[in-house]
Amino acid sequence: MMRSPTYELSMRMNTAKYIKLFLTASTVYALFLVRGLNNNHYLDWSLDFQIADCLEIVVFTLPLTYLPLKWFSTKKDYFADSIWFAFFLSVPFAIYDMIYAGIIRGHGPGYFGTFLFLTIFYFIVLIEVPLIGYLMQKDDPKIAKKHFLMLLLAIIAWLLNWWEGSFSGHYLQWSLNMKLVRLTNIALLLWTIAAVFLMFNSTRADYLKDARFLALYFSFVFILFDFLYLGIARGAGLGYVKEYWFVAVWYPVFWVEFPFIGWSMLKINDKDSQNTSLEKGRRP
Repeated sequence: MMRSPTYELSMRMNTAKYIKLFLTASTVYALFLVRGLNNNHYLDWSLDFQIADCLEIVVFTLPLTYLPLKWFSTKKDYFADSIWFAFFLSVPFAIYDMIYAGIIRGHGPGYFGTFLFLTIFYFIVLIEVPLIGYLMQKDDPKIAKKHFLMLLLAIIAWLLNWWEGSFSGHYLQWSLNMKLVRLTNIALLLWTIAAVFLMFNSTRADYLKDARFLALYFSFVFILFDFLYLGIARGAGLGYVKEYWFVAVWYPVFWVEFPFIGWSMLKINDKDSQNTSLEKGRRP
C-alpha cells in the first residue's frame, strides 16, 4: 500500500519531535546527575533538605514541561505530546537510575527504596506533565482558574488534615472507633465540599469531568504530601500506606466519591430540567 507524501512528512516530523523530547528529558537527567555528584547523589543532604528539594522539583516540572511543548509541539498536540514527554521523564529515568544507582553505585534493586525521594517521581510526572499539557491545549483562563482552585482546595484540605493529626501522632493515638467515626465525618465533609465547588465553578455538561479532576488533584496532593511527611519525614517509608491505612484509604475513595457526586449532580439537574419542562407544558 502506497503512503502519501503528506503522511511520510507527518511521520518524519513526529519522529523528530519525539526525539527532541527524549533528548530534552535525557539532558535533564544528566544535569540532575551532575548536580548530585558532590553530595553522594543527594544522600548526604539532610531530611528537610530532601523534602524541600522534592517540592522544588514539583514546581520546576511546570516550566520544564511548558517550554519543550511550546518549542517542539503545536497547540492541537500539547496533550498527546505531554503524555509522551511524561513517559520519557519516567521510564528512561528508571532505567538510568537502575544503571547508575543500582549497578554503578552498587545499591542493586534496593536503590528504589534508598532513593525513594527521587524514584517517587517516576509516578508523579505521569500525572503532572499530562495535566500541564491538557491545560496548555485548552488555553482558557477560566479553565486554568478552575483547575488552580481545585489544586488550592486539595492543598488546604491536606494542610487541615495534617494540622488536626499533629495533636495525636497523626491519628495513631486515636482508637479504632474514633478513626472509623472520623472516616465517616470526612466522607460527608468531602461530599459537601465537592458539591459546593461544582455548583459554583462548573456547568451541567462538566459536572462529571470536573469531579474526576477533583479526584485527580486530591489524590495527587495527598499521595505526594503524605509520602513526604509520613514516608520520609516520619521515617515510615512506603510502609506508611499500611501503618496509616486510615489516611491512605482516601486515595481510592477520592476516585469513587467525587465522580459519584458529579454523576449525582448531573442526574439531579436532568430531573429538575424535566420537571420544569413538564410544568411549562401544563400551563395554558
